[in-house]
Amino acid sequence: MFASKHANGADSLEFGRYTLYPEKDSGVHRHLDGDEWIYVLTGQGTYAYWAHENAEVTEVPVHQGSVLFNPQGQLHKLTNTGTEPLYGLILGKNLGGTEMLAGWPDSPTGGVGYVPELMPWETSCAPGHEPDEFYEAATTGEAFEQAAAEGGDWAGEGEL
Repeated sequence: MFASKHANGADSLEFGRYTLYPEKDSGVHRHLDGDEWIYVLTGQGTYAYWAHENAEVTEVPVHQGSVLFNPQGQLHKLTNTGTEPLYGLILGKNLGGTEMLAGWPDSPTGGVGYVPELMPWETSCAPGHEPDEFYEAATTGEAFEQAAAEGGDWAGEGEL
């Protein structure tokens, strides 16, 4: 994570690099507290989203230079279909408020997922920022053990 609300204040944007390894995906999810922008630096894959006004999921190919926009609450999933890691830049107001679902629900506003206390990218801080209690707790792995115990499932190996 290059910039986070934890390091720069609640009103700041979060910005980071995302790595998605071959044959992995981000899992179906939605951001509850803000929009998200993704810029694909390298790699190829598919981006699936379910806009509120659509009757079904839409899937489009992505590659270097693709720009993706996810309005707050829109279900989406990014999958690496290539043989090399897919690297992207992510920008959003609150990327941590993310609801992870086990799969696509029956409607774009349906489904009940798990909202982890911490997302994988929240376990590191921007260069030059001292870790605080939030980061120290996150790096122990307790948050991920709790997610596993509560049925949380991380489909991809995303890093920020």
